[in-house]
Amino acid sequence: LMTREFFQLCRDRMRPNGVLASWVQGYSLSSDALRSVVAAARTAFPRVSVWTAAWGDFLIVAGDESFTIDVAGLLEQGRDPEVGQLLLEADSPDVLTLLSRVLLAGSALDRWLGDFPPNSDDSLYLEFEAPKLLYRSTLEELYTSLHRSAGGVEEILSNAPPGLAERLPDARRARELESRARLAFRDSRGTEGIAYLEEAVRLLPGAPDLKRLLARAIEGRSQADARKGDRESARVGFLRAAELDPAFAEPFANLAILYLDAGDLATAIDAAEEARRREPNSPEVLALVADLAIRRGDFETAKGNAERAIAIDDGVAEAWIALGDARHGLGDPEGAGAAWREAAARDPGSPAVAKRLRQEAAAGR
Repeated sequence: LMTREFFQLCRDRMRPNGVLASWVQGYSLSSDALRSVVAAARTAFPRVSVWTAAWGDFLIVAGDESFTIDVAGLLEQGRDPEVGQLLLEADSPDVLTLLSRVLLAGSALDRWLGDFPPNSDDSLYLEFEAPKLLYRSTLEELYTSLHRSAGGVEEILSNAPPGLAERLPDARRARELESRARLAFRDSRGTEGIAYLEEAVRLLPGAPDLKRLLARAIEGRSQADARKGDRESARVGFLRAAELDPAFAEPFANLAILYLDAGDLATAIDAAEEARRREPNSPEVLALVADLAIRRGDFETAKGNAERAIAIDDGVAEAWIALGDARHGLGDPEGAGAAWREAAARDPGSPAVAKRLRQEAAAGR
């Protein structure tokens, strides 16, 4: 696979106006290794482009001389609810965000390739190079090479609305910043990574994946702020993370804990309910909601939420603790003890579980 002969076989068997899409993994792959594959495709197809899928993976999309990206056609197909949902699931809800994933096409791709020889059946560059790359960190070199040469999608667009081409450089820059951010996070340079992502989101505000990544980075920083006792910075960060990703429950769950620690039970309950609205089947969120219900004396509601959390994932110790507390509040000490012992089996080092089991032992149960 991935040789000149393979791509020629694909071309020979394609219908007129057909399109080839071939996945290529990005891990343990150098820029030259990828060049050998793209050069192989280029020998068989007059029009070749390289797209980024999920970060770290690529797609080679190729076709004959007639291959273009028909923007008007994309917009029309996107009006179909099923197609629109698929694009949303692919984190490409609009044309600009979709096109931001095209790294190389047209003359930019040809310049990047240069005269690099294609991977072929009688010159298996990739097969001999790939094993050596398993022991090297290649992502930074690979993405630096691709982003430095990125461009060319404008040359394969057709029926594009006015102004779209002028917005593509910013979209490409946003993807470059995403790569820089991910590499920074990998090297524990969180502040730098967040700064890159803030700019990426500004340049490409329609990209859900960029907002989601930024939300999780800010969430992590806010948790660190909370542990240091900087509650106001943590609160502001949690709210920003929640705003960036409307489906992300963890910021509101952490806000609930923050408010609870400050003695504001009512606001903590509101925050936990918002977390549950966002992720109704999260066992951790359900366990938190149950714990807060116990604190206001609503043991029956707490018991129901704890049982639901356990039904979803019986490995969450907090859910068993909440179930034990709820049973205790309902006058079922034996059931409470059984639940706490289940919690201990899942988290033997939990001080909260140990405290409850000591109380149970002191009561002679």
